[in-house]
Amino acid sequence: MKLCKDCKWHRRNLLGRLIANEAQQCVRPGLSKDMVTGKVGYKPCSLERDYIPAYGCGNDAKYWEAK
Repeated sequence: MKLCKDCKWHRRNLLGRLIANEAQQCVRPGLSKDMVTGKVGYKPCSLERDYIPAYGCGNDAKYWEAK
């Protein structure tokens, strides 16, 4: 099984952990940019894997790469 924590695109976000309990982020290239700030809008790993499979990594971990 390919786990997000073993992927090279996985990052821990300590501020997110304190605010919204979303400490695990996916920072893979190709994520959408904020049209106001131009910054990449990183997604929580849980969203990438479970909730947006058409756009995200999905349960099959299609963007997963070893660290």
